[in-house]
Amino acid sequence: MQACERAVLTNAGVAENRRFYLVDGQGRMVNAKRLGNLVQVRADYDASGERLALTFPDGSVVEGAATAPAGSTPVTTSFFGRLVTGRELGETFDGPLSAHAGRPLRLLRTDRDGTGVDRGRRSAVSILGEASLGRLGAELGLDGLPDPRRFRMLFGIAGTDAHEEDAWVGRRVALGAAVVAVRGLVGRCIVTTRSPESGEVDLETLAALRRYRAPESGEASPPFGVHGEVVVPGTVSVGDPVSLDGS
Repeated sequence: MQACERAVLTNAGVAENRRFYLVDGQGRMVNAKRLGNLVQVRADYDASGERLALTFPDGSVVEGAATAPAGSTPVTTSFFGRLVTGRELGETFDGPLSAHAGRPLRLLRTDRDGTGVDRGRRSAVSILGEASLGRLGAELGLDGLPDPRRFRMLFGIAGTDAHEEDAWVGRRVALGAAVVAVRGLVGRCIVTTRSPESGEVDLETLAALRRYRAPESGEASPPFGVHGEVVVPGTVSVGDPVSLDGS
């Protein structure tokens, strides 16, 4: 996960967000939930030149075409119950990624924008308040905020109360020039317990969230942040205003 100063929201979410994904030898989607050390690999995608570069922990870089070879066969993979179609990029990336993970992996590119997002287009945007991070940090006994990269949220916002964003479900939120219809709460998983640097489990985020969040919300998975759908595309920049019921 990488920070940026500006993002363009389309109806499919941020352009090229989660365009690439991994599958194992059985064709199952793989992420840091199963293989924590995947967070150690940094991906840099040049959409204009269609080039992808992967930087590994030892400093080595693997670079190649970000498009599938001509005539490649589509591969269909289940994403949390949704079927996503993509195409393999090939051995340039598969070999180094498999060696790093210690098991066979294949790197694929989705055929369509936005399909690689967990919940699809209806939930292509995720939002988390800084105060919510602060509340969780206090529950964990931290001196400061937990690293927000653990939670893989698209937008962090300031100026709200802890978990105030929960009350936005069913409402519209203007983020800069874009408007998002908030659809639901984001249930959290084991990925949030892993260090965003090493991938090792080093913080009991789920236990803390279950202690003070699950009883309040009634959710099966402890919620943290909200997700929603882009209803008005636009550009969002760091420092832009956030307002409710934007149209």
